[in-house]
Amino acid sequence: MLACPIINPVVILSTYNAFYDMKYMVAFRVGFGVAVSVLIGLLLWYLEGDRNVLKTTVEHHHCSCGHSHQHKSKLYEIFDHTSHEFLDIGKFLIFGALISAIIQTSNLRFAIINYSTDSFLSVIAMGIFAYVISLCSEADAFIARTFIQQFTVGSLITFLILGPMIDIKNTLVLFSSFKRDLQ
Repeated sequence: MLACPIINPVVILSTYNAFYDMKYMVAFRVGFGVAVSVLIGLLLWYLEGDRNVLKTTVEHHHCSCGHSHQHKSKLYEIFDHTSHEFLDIGKFLIFGALISAIIQTSNLRFAIINYSTDSFLSVIAMGIFAYVISLCSEADAFIARTFIQQFTVGSLITFLILGPMIDIKNTLVLFSSFKRDLQ
């Protein structure tokens, strides 16, 4: 789930176009994106063990004729599921987009430039910036390109990897999808 927005062919091509003179940025983005995803997956596997952290409730519909299956077509089920997902997730995307729009219209970009000269703080600043502005993974490479003169390659890679993996909208969706047992 974490690597999908990074290894999407459209994202790879947009990164290639944004960094046309720095082809290694594409390799860094894809390679480190997959590596981070695998490491986080292994960490979760180690921490959770055999527990399933996904929601496990399944709705069973029974008809009045006594059968335990539905009498609806697969196409109907696809549209029904899609519409429920859209309404369930849509509220989080709208709220996240609102927060993102407020932050993008503020002077946050100019505030992080103060940290561009420090190699450690620039990575932290660009990571926070990527999280907060919640950009589309196809467009973030072009935003990162505008910072090429001020920030290190490491901080730009952080921006390109962290942004698609986790941002405000994704955080809201993840908290609604993954529940932690309090027992």
